[in-house]
Amino acid sequence: MAPIAMIQAYVEKLVTEMLQLDGPLSVDKDGSIPVRRGSALYYVDVVDRGDNPHIVRVWSILLRNAAGGRALLKALNSINARILQAKVFVTDDGDVIMSTELLADTLTVENLSYACDAIGELADRFDDELQADFSGEKSFEDDEDAVTV
Repeated sequence: MAPIAMIQAYVEKLVTEMLQLDGPLSVDKDGSIPVRRGSALYYVDVVDRGDNPHIVRVWSILLRNAAGGRALLKALNSINARILQAKVFVTDDGDVIMSTELLADTLTVENLSYACDAIGELADRFDDELQADFSGEKSFEDDEDAVTV
């Protein structure tokens, strides 16, 4: 198993290639790589799982502070039943999150790109639908310029 710093550097290289960036890649203080897709913002993280194989998580907060209780859970279960490449859930504080995971040891630009496209597209699609029914705050409004962060 490769050291976490080596995996992080490799993931940063793949994301730079995937996004076809000429300049530096944006990486936050936690090592997360934020990427904008429409009204959604998703992140690419390397997760250190100790003695277990490291994973790369691609995730997005679809809504912050969503309301809805059981109705929201029912809507999220419906989404989970319709998609194959991700899972969506709500945290105790009302954040609706969508994520998928990949094994870091077998990561390629192709499978990372697929995961990022899936999360980005699904988050951008479902954040509007969920906000209409359960309020909450999206990362960006649809009329803002959609640029890679």
